[in-house]
Amino acid sequence: MSAVNSRTHIVQNATSFVAAARDNTVKVNVLLVTRADISNFQNQNYLDKMWEVVTPLKGTLAVHWLKPVEHGSAEYKPYTRVPIAATHVFEKSTSPVAEKDQPTTINIPVR
Repeated sequence: MSAVNSRTHIVQNATSFVAAARDNTVKVNVLLVTRADISNFQNQNYLDKMWEVVTPLKGTLAVHWLKPVEHGSAEYKPYTRVPIAATHVFEKSTSPVAEKDQPTTINIPVR
């Protein structure tokens, strides 16, 4: 019988849910992440500054799959019959060359 059916826990908010989950799971590590935890993480890791240098992946509605390749880039395959994938770099370059002159994709064969 579960904790819900046995009525041993009354869940009214996130904190009481975490307490009930911790009491009734053995193989799962249950964590409570508060808004303060998220704010602290954002501030300590300068996430707002990081988002300022992210480039968009255009045409995401036409992307069949996407997988991380290395830090800051991902390989993706558009919905086409062409067996070619491309790699998108998500971070804007800081070089003096104009952004339009910098390639953001490299064609590679899909296996």
